[in-house]
Amino acid sequence: MARPTQTDALLLAQTVSYAALSITELFVIISLRTTQDNLGGDCILFADFNLTDKAVNLSVINESKTCDFIVYTSIIEECLVVLLCLYHMYMFHKSKRDTLVGEALIVKPALVFTFICGVFGFILAGTASAGFLYTAHWFPTFYLLSDPDVWKDRESSNNLTINTQITQVSLWICCCLWIVILAMTIVRYFHQKRLVTAKQHAAILLEHSRTNSDEILYETKRNYRS
Repeated sequence: MARPTQTDALLLAQTVSYAALSITELFVIISLRTTQDNLGGDCILFADFNLTDKAVNLSVINESKTCDFIVYTSIIEECLVVLLCLYHMYMFHKSKRDTLVGEALIVKPALVFTFICGVFGFILAGTASAGFLYTAHWFPTFYLLSDPDVWKDRESSNNLTINTQITQVSLWICCCLWIVILAMTIVRYFHQKRLVTAKQHAAILLEHSRTNSDEILYETKRNYRS
């Protein structure tokens, strides 16, 4: 059995990265949507708390727009990533029989796509981190409340914090994975470029070889006739 080429290894790495990305995007969607459901549809990012003696009420300054933006963008990315993962799995399966299958991948549009997704990934992760950092400045005061009536709310806040941390970590992992995929796409682009250059050089050499052969044959025939 032939050893897998470097291109095959790169194709495998891209496939695994897309699979990991699809799973991580699910963590983002589920954790953030769960947080919204626990808050009655409100968004915990960039939120203020109204603190009283007997209750802790959440007052959202931007309604659910920030969380909805992150969730719906992640859903769109998830659909695209799943399709790309399946496509790369199929191509990797074909590459076991033909090692040049990886060179048939369309690279230039992939470069643009991964770059745009990487930028969006950074924006989403930065927005989530900044939004939760703004909300978290209420937590020290929130935890100092000792009234039994708000103990349940305090426990609920712990769950919200855990879910939000999962969202943040997942978003930053997604951002890093997009950067990794972009780097691998750049490597494949230059690999294909070198291959095309090598083929063009080989074609030129072959053409020169045929030309020289024709000239030698012509000279041989002319000398024979002479």
